[in-house]
Amino acid sequence: RHEDPEQLFAAAMGAFRQAVALDDDYFLAHSNLSGWLQEWASWQLEQGRDPSETLHSAVQSGERAIQINAQHPLAYGNSGLAHIMLATWKLDHGQDGGTDAQAAVDRLQQLIQRNPALLPAYADLATAYKLLYLHRRLQPNGQDAGRAAAAQALRDCQTRQTDSATCQRVQKLLHI
Repeated sequence: RHEDPEQLFAAAMGAFRQAVALDDDYFLAHSNLSGWLQEWASWQLEQGRDPSETLHSAVQSGERAIQINAQHPLAYGNSGLAHIMLATWKLDHGQDGGTDAQAAVDRLQQLIQRNPALLPAYADLATAYKLLYLHRRLQPNGQDAGRAAAAQALRDCQTRQTDSATCQRVQKLLHI
């Protein structure tokens, strides 16, 4: 049975929002809502729709999850990825997303502090640094700091696991 994707997304988001309404301190509801809102924003982009409101909601849900449980890596991952999506959207639309890119860097660094073996987080961190670099490039004298930080993310990845596919992906993302 094929249902309208918009109805499926709405039903899933309704369930997450109901869980949050029943218990606003339920960490997983907020964290997973952030992840689901990111999926919804991706679908909106595919449909040519403006996902900015959805992305702001995804960031808010991710940040709320961190407020509830600051020790769980999942909260930092979902928050960091939401910030990446928002910074990317802003960059694509000529808006300043430097604050979102910096927030993504901060959240992903916190994720890695909690789980240093999670290699995909290094690739996500490199993406965040690349966005920070791109946003700073639009500002006078901001380019070098972002590029240096991105190169450090690559070195950190290579230190943890030499010749890994994830590190190679990071290197490709940074064009180094």
